Amino acid sequence: MFFTKNCQKLFNFNKKFHIRKYLIIKQMSNLLKQALTKGKPPKQPQFNEDEENQEEEEKDTFEDPTTQKAVHQEFHHFGSGPIRAVPIGLPPMSKPKQSEENNSDPNSIEIHSRFQGGTTKAPNQFAPSKWSDYFDSMEFMENGTPIYVCGNQGPLFFCMHGAGDSACSFACLAKEIKQYGTTVAFDYRGHGESKIESSDDLSMETLIEDTQVIFDHVLKKFPDMCVIIVGHSMGGSVASKFTQKIYEQEKYKDIVQGLIVIDVVEGTAIEALPFMESIVSKRPQRFDSIESAIKWHTRTNQLRNIESARVSVPPKFKAVEKDGKTVYEWKVDLMKSEKYWLGWFKGLTSSFLGIHIPKLLMLAEKERMDKELTIAQMQGKFKLVVIQDVGHYMQEDNFKKTAFNLHLFLENFRIPVDKVDFDLYKEQGIGKFHPNIKPYSMK
Repeated sequence: MFFTKNCQKLFNFNKKFHIRKYLIIKQMSNLLKQALTKGKPPKQPQFNEDEENQEEEEKDTFEDPTTQKAVHQEFHHFGSGPIRAVPIGLPPMSKPKQSEENNSDPNSIEIHSRFQGGTTKAPNQFAPSKWSDYFDSMEFMENGTPIYVCGNQGPLFFCMHGAGDSACSFACLAKEIKQYGTTVAFDYRGHGESKIESSDDLSMETLIEDTQVIFDHVLKKFPDMCVIIVGHSMGGSVASKFTQKIYEQEKYKDIVQGLIVIDVVEGTAIEALPFMESIVSKRPQRFDSIESAIKWHTRTNQLRNIESARVSVPPKFKAVEKDGKTVYEWKVDLMKSEKYWLGWFKGLTSSFLGIHIPKLLMLAEKERMDKELTIAQMQGKFKLVVIQDVGHYMQEDNFKKTAFNLHLFLENFRIPVDKVDFDLYKEQGIGKFHPNIKPYSMK
């Protein structure tokens, strides 16, 4: 009887123990889910500066490593030893107050956490970065074109940016490529830090002429490196047509060893032109700060990598005085270039396929391929790479995977990296030749 009674008590105790444990864990789980989802943006957010600031501060507070560690410790403690009610270590859900010391910096907040026993300053994740954090040097040509360089070994990746962008759209990629090559990027007229006059002329003919002058200038500085020409969006079309123009010239034949086009296809680009005016007009005309511009680009998925956005967004804007205060407007008025849009993309496919050198087309979605390119790809006329979970700025959204595929392109096509390599290639033939390519690590 005594034994049966004690067994019943033990059973009831275990039952209450597990019920209580289940309820507390469920409560913890719900609170954590609410906290984690609170900072996430909607799929198509309407940009509101005040709401974004509050959501970002709450998100930053919860993602603080010290806070996360303390929450983890309480979960761990709950799972062992006697059961007791444990207060959840979540951050305050109200907007943290700025301290008097930080009133001068509206983008810095003070977080009060019981786990830290004091106050800590949250970093501003939307603060702009400098080009010098990624490129080794920058110089201006006599005509006012800025040239950015990263690396000192072959091969040389000669990069052309898209409309409204700048050389800094290749900044993060350049830092990765430095492991096995050199990146040279520049700002087209009217873009970034370019000081060229008559900057409104963005016709394909003018862009190719500008590229020719810049390319010859770069070759004088790096005479021994083999060159891979790279272009993104509008720059991809310029890259194809420019490469087609120079490749038949004897002095460039042994230098230009490859062409890489990033996320631009003639058919789909031309089909999208009627909608471009609507897309451009829906962008905010100005921002109160560069930080706000960076935040808008990431919150609306224009860019999906905050690190790259911090360096590539600032060159897109210029400071102007409006109603007694400084605001930031777009440097390039894309609507003024509307008359050039068709010329940018018409003839892209024929130029791309007409060049008989190793070619790589990188796309964010395979569905962007038009019929002519699809047939050519099936015939093996170029290499196609599709990267998942990126947007149009794929070299920014996932610069590590882009760098990996560029390195793979060199290896697969056995592309010589410099003149010494090229002489060896001619001597041994493609069957025995192995280029002197440095390894790449996606660290």
